[in-house]
This record gives sequence, C-alpha cells and structure tokens, in this order.
Amino acid sequence: MGDTIWCGGYAPVDEQGLRLSEAEHRTSDPRVFCCQVAGTHHRPSSLTDARFDLGSPIALRTEASPFDGYTVGIWDGSGTLQVGYVPPTLARTVSGLLRSGTELGGQVLREFRLGSPDGERSALHVLIAPEGAGVELVVHAPAGEARGGRRRARRPAAR
Repeated sequence: MGDTIWCGGYAPVDEQGLRLSEAEHRTSDPRVFCCQVAGTHHRPSSLTDARFDLGSPIALRTEASPFDGYTVGIWDGSGTLQVGYVPPTLARTVSGLLRSGTELGGQVLREFRLGSPDGERSALHVLIAPEGAGVELVVHAPAGEARGGRRRARRPAAR
C-alpha cells in the first residue's frame, strides 16, 4: 500500500461549480490558467519553503534554454527563490504572453503533502493571471455541509 497524500487549497471550477480538468490548465476566465509546478524535484528545499505556502504570490520569468525556447520559471513573489517551471503543455502560451509584454504573476493555489496537513510538501499547483485581474477564490463545502466563505483576491503584481 502507498503513502497517503493530503491535498489542500483551491481547485478551478466553472460557472456551475463543476471542477475543471487540471490537464486543460483553464479556468472560467480565459486569461487565467492553473497548473502543477513542474521540476520541483530539482529544488526540494524551495518546495518546502514558507514562501510557497497556500495563497503566496508567485512571479514568472522566461528563461533561455538550449532545449526549449518557451521555458518559464516560477519564483516566489519577491523573485529570489525559484521552485520550478510552468509545465511544457502551458509554457508556450505563458511565454508568449510574457514576451508580448503582458504582465503575469499569480499565487499558490493548492499543495500536496505526505501523510497529513503537516507532512512534507510534495507538489504545488499555481494560478497564473494577468496584472490587475480580479480573481475570486470561493470555498465550496462538501454536500450536506454549510457553504464556506468567499475570498476575493487581487492577483499580485508581476515582477
């Protein structure tokens, strides 16, 4: 039997509250994307750093790569610690937007931890949005429970 993986945070849903496929990287706003952070195994100490706790701002930077002309790094909000990359299936889109002058940033949307909410963080998902996009994060309670609150967040400024 494998390890227990705990997941906490937000998931993208459509206007009817139905969860959107993570493989599509889309949200109900065509300007806003979500994705799992790729390449975190190269930076395990960054993955567990408090600068990547739920809701923390992120910065995005295009990078020169001999393997891929669309590489986009994911950094903490201050731009001092890199945790990984936008996955290749979304990198071309995000890289194109950044190179065209669109200011993008975002925040940590969801985390996965080994064993419990206090376990070692093993993966992150982030929300990517343009500067000034009003992103509304809504907490949906399971069926039969009282509905959670709403949290409105302005997407942090890109760095």
